[in-house]
Amino acid sequence: MKRILFFFIALLAMVSCQQNADLENKAVGYVCLNVETVTSTVTRALDKEGYNPKQLAVTIVNEQGQTIEQTDDYTEWVNKNIELPVGTYTIIASSNGFDGNDSGFDIPYYCGSKTVSVGANTQQTVNLTCTLATVKVSVNFTERFKTVFSK
Repeated sequence: MKRILFFFIALLAMVSCQQNADLENKAVGYVCLNVETVTSTVTRALDKEGYNPKQLAVTIVNEQGQTIEQTDDYTEWVNKNIELPVGTYTIIASSNGFDGNDSGFDIPYYCGSKTVSVGANTQQTVNLTCTLATVKVSVNFTERFKTVFSK
């Protein structure tokens, strides 16, 4: 009788430990994403047909580099809670459709990223700001500088 009772208690302990492990593995948190594009930079960039640099694609990547969630247009996620397993993630936003083949100086390209930690049963708002990533800078030297550093 004692063996049966001991076996039953051991079995019950194993099942309860397994249930706790399952609960920990399924723990999730929620992220509400706000994406903003800073367009205060003066740009002479030309618009490319069929390309809207302000349409931002968003990718959520875990610590192992695996894509967990993604969208081609962040406005699909406005006012929505994104459910993610507990962990640390990098949220990357960039102009959707920019292929990098055309000159970045002639076509605007916005991007931004942020790292966020998601806790169990928590909800947080993440504000992500995208800035102009392709910048062309002109340097003008004074005549005095040119004479001193002629070579």
